[in-house]
Amino acid sequence: MPKLFKTKKPIDNCLLFEFYTQKDLALSFCRVEEFYEGNPKVNGKYLILEEFLDQFMDKNGKINYFEYWSGFNIPGDVFTKWFHMNASDKTRWETALAEEVSKKLDMTRPYYVIGGKKGDMNTIDHEIAHALYFMNKIYALKMTELVYAFYKQDRKNYTKMVNKLKKMGYGANVIRDEVQAYMSTSTKKELVEKFELDYDTALPMVKQFRKVLSGYNTYKKKS
Repeated sequence: MPKLFKTKKPIDNCLLFEFYTQKDLALSFCRVEEFYEGNPKVNGKYLILEEFLDQFMDKNGKINYFEYWSGFNIPGDVFTKWFHMNASDKTRWETALAEEVSKKLDMTRPYYVIGGKKGDMNTIDHEIAHALYFMNKIYALKMTELVYAFYKQDRKNYTKMVNKLKKMGYGANVIRDEVQAYMSTSTKKELVEKFELDYDTALPMVKQFRKVLSGYNTYKKKS
């Protein structure tokens, strides 16, 4: 099997997979990601590949999933649970992913796994925001407070974002985490076109989210 990715550690005990192709990225992460933050039909459930295809393929045989998602993130406890649940049912892509995690991370303490395409720094920053939310308690507290402030101060934009996230298939268990990651890394175009936010109204909150992330994301400085 050709080399699929290279790995780095943007923060302690967090492994970043930088894939060379979108195909290999999506095939490696699709089932474990849906196990973590998918809709209720797949979230936390054992999902064989046949069921995954049935869930995400439309009646014309098309699966947008593999080209739509450019980044993935999995908390260590979730990855470990999925790892054992699928011990005898891993594709070659998933096997390569699991072997690298077990080799390079300490799975006996909190860890995190993230992935994106090589060179896609906007997506990688987004996934690092997720890792920080899970791994750094101070960062998580600051971002949780900002999510609440967003809800209180700009309810209209907050509601638009949350409703869109739910339509995108995110489970309720990850909504706050997704809000902080999208608000801290999304471009103006993405916030307006994907979430239909009133950008001028949202901008003061966007700046606050970005400031917190920039204070903790040292990946670019290390690279």
